[in-house]
Order: sequence, then structure tokens, then C-alpha cells
Amino acid sequence: TANPLAALSGTAVYAFLPDGNDLLLGADTGVFRLSAENDLIPLGVQGTPIRAIARDVDGVLYFGGDLGVFQYQPGLDHLYHYSGQGAADEASDWIKLETGDLPGAADVFLPPVRSLAVGQNSALWIGTDRGAARYMAHSADGLTYTTFLEAFPDLVNGPVHAMGQDPLGRILFGADRGLFRFDGRDTAQYIEVEHRWTPQGKAGLFYPAGRPPEDRGSWRFNRTLSGGRWQRVGPGMTDWGLYEGAPRSSEETAVRAMTWTDGVIADLGTWDPADGAFTPSETVDPSELVLRVKPTEDRILPGGIPGPPRMPVGPSDWRYLSMEPPVEPPGPIPPKDGPAWSSEGRLMTPPSDVTAPYPGRFRDPAPKKRPESRFDRVVFAYPPAASVWFQWRARRPYSVIVRLQRRHAGESIHPAILDRVWGAMNRVRPAGVRVLLAVESDIVRGDAS
Repeated sequence: TANPLAALSGTAVYAFLPDGNDLLLGADTGVFRLSAENDLIPLGVQGTPIRAIARDVDGVLYFGGDLGVFQYQPGLDHLYHYSGQGAADEASDWIKLETGDLPGAADVFLPPVRSLAVGQNSALWIGTDRGAARYMAHSADGLTYTTFLEAFPDLVNGPVHAMGQDPLGRILFGADRGLFRFDGRDTAQYIEVEHRWTPQGKAGLFYPAGRPPEDRGSWRFNRTLSGGRWQRVGPGMTDWGLYEGAPRSSEETAVRAMTWTDGVIADLGTWDPADGAFTPSETVDPSELVLRVKPTEDRILPGGIPGPPRMPVGPSDWRYLSMEPPVEPPGPIPPKDGPAWSSEGRLMTPPSDVTAPYPGRFRDPAPKKRPESRFDRVVFAYPPAASVWFQWRARRPYSVIVRLQRRHAGESIHPAILDRVWGAMNRVRPAGVRVLLAVESDIVRGDAS
């Protein structure tokens, strides 16, 4: 049962981000922390709608809304606003705000923001009312980096409703012109009728009509111009120029939300236990695969996208089950003399004065040290339905951890610095050695599993 929260009465909520046992909320009046006890606590930005929240690997939070993008550093309780007015490094892109302050309209050089995502190389992807953009550090000379904003109105110049990073690290965004993807270098658009991705070129290049591709350059959005216009400084340009091109992409069905799901593919074939080899012969029709969920011990329901359960952290117990036969009434008829579990692990209602046995396909007499009860650990024994093998190979690579120490409590190390150290570590990493980068006790780069 859904219960309305009194603390949010009359408040429109646009974005959620889990934070431990709490939730961070983007609402029509700012950002809030909703505690596990349902207390609503103002956080960072107040007094303006916030429609998107993202967090980078170092814990820095980004809020997107009608006034562009805000950066909040929880450890220091500092709030910054992205300006991006100038293209030179002499002017800071992020302006620190005092408590309660908001930027003026003349200081906002982004369209209203609808979605955010943090991608590879700690790039901040920004979905706006006028297309997509990314803010990231670029190598300028050797180990010298410069940061600036790249916009992509040549891909989409309307609302970008949703953004996210998939399990392979690719950034996807849903816009009024369809679904787009960035794989770390190139962009592509999904064409529905053809069921395929169509290349749209390298993200770092700009494709002017009738001219060879060139560096994408630095971008800003000028709200003071009629209707708001994108401006660009590219190679050979000394000042901001207006972007007046049309999108190169196809006009596809608008995509307003995205999610990632687990899946499964089943193959039929033969198993040779002598050499541990499985030889597939045919693929099972996906319509034959179903997901079964047990919300309570005595109920099993179909529903959801079929997929194997995710492996939990640490040891776990697995049992093979077979679906109950489709009979009326549904499932096996419970025995009259005691409780039992069906072949699918459903508890058949026991008498009210009997404790249910542990689920399993076995008969286990009670220990001799206590009087034997008629129903102690007794379940139905079902004929075997399958033989199941699990195979895995333990991997224990040699590891080296590099730890960075904060200069003072709560200091946030910028992701661009972490990426620079991480890249240098990998350039000198010996073959076969796993490296990890940590900020004090927290692993921030590398697989710590």
C-alpha cells in the first residue's frame, strides 16, 4: 500500500537518488533529503525547481534544473553554480554561492536542465530543453588539462528527457528525436524501423554542412538572445559565434524514460561430464521463459522480465525448483497430516498448531537428543527434474593500491585529478597486476571485488 508522506504534501518531486538509507529528492522548490524516518531536510539548492540529480565517484553531487547545473560538495557543505560564460581558462566555470543565494538570469549559460549523468573520464552529461551537452577535462598539453562545455545541437536541439550510464559504461539519452548513445568515442542513434544503431560521428568532432569535420570546440547557451541560442568557439575563432544548423539525426519517436534490466538466453544441447563441455543445438524461444516471484512463503506469482537472480555478496545457498503443474485448484493439494512445500518451494498451508519444516526435497528425521515430532523437518520428496552443474574459477590477481590522503577533513578531490592519477598508474602497471586507486579508505578507481 502506498502511503502519502505528509512532509511532501503539495510538493512536486521530479528526481530521486538513493543515499544510504535516505533518498535525495529534486523537487519544485529545491533539493531535499528524505530520511528513513520520513523527515524532510533541505539540502544545497533551495528556491528553484530541481529536475535531475547525479553523483560522481568521489561523492560530489550535481543538481540540474531551471537555473542550469549546481555542484554540491557534501564534505565541505559548499555549493557552486556552473557559469561557463567565457571560453578562457582564466575565468572559473564554477561560481561559489553563499547560503540562500541563487544565480541571476544573466549568469546562467545553459538551457533549463532535465537530466544528468556522470560518464567515463568523469564527464558530466547534461540533458537540457535544447539538446545534450557534456562538461569534461580535455588534455591540452601533456599532463595539462583544460575544462569546457561541449554541446550537441547538431544531434538533437529539443528536450532531452532522460540520461543514464549502462553496465558497459556507455551513456544513453532519450530525447524528442529518439534514443542516442555515446560509447566513449562515437555517437549513434537508434533507428526503430531498422532495429539498428546508426553512427553519428565522433563526439569530439563538429560536422559543419559542406565542410570537413573539425574540433567540436567550446559551447555556451546565451539566454539573452531571442529565444535563447547556442554559441560556439571553434578552431580559428576568436569570439563566440551563433550555431544556426539543423540536427543531422533522424526524427524518431520521443524517448522520455529509460531503465536497464537483467535478461537470460537459454540454449538446449548436450553435456559431456567427461570434459565438462556443453554443446548447444538450439535456442529456446524467449516466450517459453518466465519469471516466478515468491512475495510470501505461500504465494508464487508470474511476472517481470525473465532473468537469473543476481549473485549476492558472500556465500549463498541455491536450490533447483520445478514449476508446479497447472491443476485446479492451483498447485498441489496440501496433505491432511502435516505441512509441506511444493516442488516450486511454495508452503502449503499447515495446520495452525504445526510449525512448517525447512524447505527442501528430503526427509530428515529429528535429532535423537530430543523427542521426535511427527512433522519435524519432513517435506515431500519429489522425483529429480534436472541435474545442475555450477562452474567458476577463482581469480586472485596480485594487487597494488595507491592511496591519496586528504589535506583536511571533508576535502573533495576533483574527478579530473583522480582520472589523471589513474591514467598514469595504468601506464606503468606491470602485466597481470591489478591496480586500485583509493582516497584514504575508499576505493575510487578499479574493481575492488
